[in-house]
Amino acid sequence: MSVKKSRRDVGIELARVIACLIVVGVHVSLADFATGSYDLSRGFINCLLADGVAIFWMITGCFLFRPQPYATVLRRAARTIALPIALFSLVCLHFSGWLFDGTSLAESLSHTPTAYWDGLKSALMLKLTIPGTGHLWYCYTYLLVLLAFPVLQAFAQWMDADVRREKWFMGISFALLLLNDWSKNELFGFSHHSINAAVPAAVEMLWGHILYKHKDAWLSSQHRTKKILLPAAAFVLLNLVRMYIVYASGSKAVLYWYSTIGLLCAVCVLLFCLPARNGRCAEAAAGRLISWLGGHTFMIYLVHFPIRNVLYRYAVHTNLFDWLSGFSHGVVLEVLYTGGMLVLLFALSLIVSVLIRGVSRLFVRNKQKTA
Repeated sequence: MSVKKSRRDVGIELARVIACLIVVGVHVSLADFATGSYDLSRGFINCLLADGVAIFWMITGCFLFRPQPYATVLRRAARTIALPIALFSLVCLHFSGWLFDGTSLAESLSHTPTAYWDGLKSALMLKLTIPGTGHLWYCYTYLLVLLAFPVLQAFAQWMDADVRREKWFMGISFALLLLNDWSKNELFGFSHHSINAAVPAAVEMLWGHILYKHKDAWLSSQHRTKKILLPAAAFVLLNLVRMYIVYASGSKAVLYWYSTIGLLCAVCVLLFCLPARNGRCAEAAAGRLISWLGGHTFMIYLVHFPIRNVLYRYAVHTNLFDWLSGFSHGVVLEVLYTGGMLVLLFALSLIVSVLIRGVSRLFVRNKQKTA
């Protein structure tokens, strides 16, 4: 009996899941300067969890620049990104006080018209002032990049015409990012806000476009095991180098997704995951599970931050740390704590995502019946 092939690229979905796990992990990781000096083991863990956003940018670039009308791109972004974050922001505005701070539900739900106007104004200024929405900078940056889609698409098509152009772009952009790292981000002043985030995001999208375009060259070799082990080893090595740079310089500039190490780590994850599309995994239950999880990553990203705030309000993180301290310490304690909080937060966010999707599908189905 023939097996129906998945419409999703399992390799890309695996990268999407890993990126989501990294983003969730970085929001529950332990502070590496908590004791007044740099903690190497905590620093290394934080380095490993630094580049989820860079991976997401590259995944976006894998498919974004295919021939499609600008209006289609904007309509899709409005439906799948802008509308969900608007609804999510409204929920956070009304329930954050009750969920995060312990205020009464009536008080949390009560807002003056000025509060709604201030929330809208801050959103238009790309400033996230509503509690529980600080992580949405990624979504706002994504929408900002899409406004420049015609220019980026034209540039991607111009590069596609000659592989030498792709090499020049990758070389020049990497050199500029390296100079920015050398200046400790004083050269370009990249950040998580507005154009300062959109520029490096667009660069990483274009890198993703180039890498995915040439994926067959990476996958054609018979040395499948090396294709998996080499990127994994390079990822670990790069983060060891990053940890040392932070320790030696005292600067966290290279810790962010817009650094050269962040870019290279995202490349490593993408190359590590791509072989999954050609193996048995793509057709087996594991492939279907990966694709299913990949389909939930946006909603997990959306809801994990407020769920984390609720867990912190009830001191789940400190209770877990104290319990683990009873039979572990040092690096083992840090790994167990970070892993435990990551799995807990990811699982709770996944449950919420499944419930939201189920309710929305039920609503759509009932609406279609009554139409």
